[in-house]
Amino acid sequence: MNSQLSAHIVGHLITAPRTFSLREGVGCELRVLVTRRFYNSAGIPTTAETRVKVVTYDTVMSERLVRDFAIGAFVEIVADNVRVEKPWQNKKGEWISGSAVFTLEKIRHVSVQTPQTDPVLAGVSAA
Repeated sequence: MNSQLSAHIVGHLITAPRTFSLREGVGCELRVLVTRRFYNSAGIPTTAETRVKVVTYDTVMSERLVRDFAIGAFVEIVADNVRVEKPWQNKKGEWISGSAVFTLEKIRHVSVQTPQTDPVLAGVSAA
């Protein structure tokens, strides 16, 4: 299934960019770790991590990803499409659930920043 959903993804690369062959040229796959902070239903601050797969089928973009991006890079990605992979069996015969795959439109390095003031913690200082 394909969609014209657009996504804005910010996170760390957890693997090196991996190229794969196409009929004409190469594509590239990225794995991004997205960390989300939120308050759960009990009002307790919680952190959840999600791993996201992002691909491009553009040879020039693939070469740039391999050259300019490495494991641990903090990136901002704009994806212009998402599709769902079907479940598949690994070599051990175990079923692996399908996942969402985002198609890369733009990517850039970003710096990790901590806000100077947080309205939730206003008036609290660390010693």
